[in-house]
Amino acid sequence: MSILKRVLCGIAGTVVAVAVVAPPAMAMDVQDVVGYAIQDLTPTPGTVINPSGRLPVSFRVADANGPLSDAASAAILPGVVVALDITPVPVSYSTKTHQFWTNIHVKQATIGEHDLLVMVTVGGTVVASTTVVIQVT
Repeated sequence: MSILKRVLCGIAGTVVAVAVVAPPAMAMDVQDVVGYAIQDLTPTPGTVINPSGRLPVSFRVADANGPLSDAASAAILPGVVVALDITPVPVSYSTKTHQFWTNIHVKQATIGEHDLLVMVTVGGTVVASTTVVIQVT
């Protein structure tokens, strides 16, 4: 009789590693990546900027093994979205800093709180998403 073990690694919901313990002739290991994590995101919650300024945004995307390689990051770049409220902005990836980045010009932003969304999709499925509230004063 085999024993099924599930181990959650890294950030909750990031990776499920499944190990099936069976007689030696049938032993196998299976790992399925079911999500990613957004790491080292700047700005941080509560960041305050003025309405004529720029909002630099940078972050890494990681799986249970850590930050993605440059090649893996480049592969998912088309599915990376950064938006201030509902307005998406172009995102780039730097092989020097190993981060996704963009600069948001907030000249049109009204005074008050705004949602900065960072979302990663792979194959049309959202695999990581976070929202940071920033303040325009």
